[in-house]
Amino acid sequence: MAKTPPTERQLAVLHWIADGCPAGVMTDPKYKVSAYALDVEI
Repeated sequence: MAKTPPTERQLAVLHWIADGCPAGVMTDPKYKVSAYALDVEI
């Protein structure tokens, strides 16, 4: 099964994680769903 590229939201979560999860950036708790879907531990 071919994987689809990450969505804009998923890319934003990945960039946020790469930046060290700075406080106040991800104010909506839905980032956890994106991280889970990407199999990323935050």
